[in-house]
Amino acid sequence: MRPLLSSEHLATFLAIVETGNLARAADRVARSQSAVSMQLQKLETRIGSRLLDRDAHSIRLSEAGKILLQHARRFRNLNEETWTALTEPLLEGRVRLGIPDDYAVNLLPPVLEAFASRHPRVAVELVCEQSDMLFEGLAARRIDLAVYTQSDARPGTLLRYEPLVWVAPPRAKTEESDPLPLALYQEGSLDREYTLRALEEDGRRYRIAYSSPSIAGLLAALLAGLAVAVMTRCSVPEDLRLLGAEAELPVLPPLGVAVALAPGLQNPSAQRLHDEITLALSAVETHPPKN
Repeated sequence: MRPLLSSEHLATFLAIVETGNLARAADRVARSQSAVSMQLQKLETRIGSRLLDRDAHSIRLSEAGKILLQHARRFRNLNEETWTALTEPLLEGRVRLGIPDDYAVNLLPPVLEAFASRHPRVAVELVCEQSDMLFEGLAARRIDLAVYTQSDARPGTLLRYEPLVWVAPPRAKTEESDPLPLALYQEGSLDREYTLRALEEDGRRYRIAYSSPSIAGLLAALLAGLAVAVMTRCSVPEDLRLLGAEAELPVLPPLGVAVALAPGLQNPSAQRLHDEITLALSAVETHPPKN
């Protein structure tokens, strides 16, 4: 019989990964920092592999840690699903979830699949808009919760950082044009603000050829070979080209992805979806990645 992994040790491992350091993990699992460190060591000894690489600023997963993270989250989800089925009232009703369309396509499907399996009587209504519109929707209680690009004007629970990258058509060398033709999100998006500021600081000539409130508009311009665009790395389709240093375009800062509930909301289903999004999308890094 294969040895069993301790559920307590797995919970501690997840707490370390999702909070980003031992001190915050200790607070989450209500243990001392030394106890958390010892549990991690016991888990690594049990598995026979190092799980995390740590330095003064960050925690990064080893290859074994990446494998364990997937299975530990599945174990936690199954445990929560079982506990909910046996002890909690059945959640029902509707949740209005706001999210930009690029995040919806690339980050949300696994979360919705898991949520639907645990709470089949909850209807989720997706509202896909730009982040500034979503934050306004939260304040107006037009939506119950939102995942959006964080800014000083839009605080929330930080989930992860997504790198911004330059993207070009599959064949056309649009990046060689002068001025540089751009396909950008409409005004109000941080992607657009960061892109224009970086080009101006770099002294690169450009023209805004296309604007769109959705990623579909940017992709149309790219696939037609008419412009370059800036997107989050997670939203770039495989058939488009990522531009590297050879394109001599400025490096862009990453975007913080956050989640928040509408103020004063009393909706148990929305609170549960908020918690599951937080658990599923939280990344190891708690500071912007280096470009």
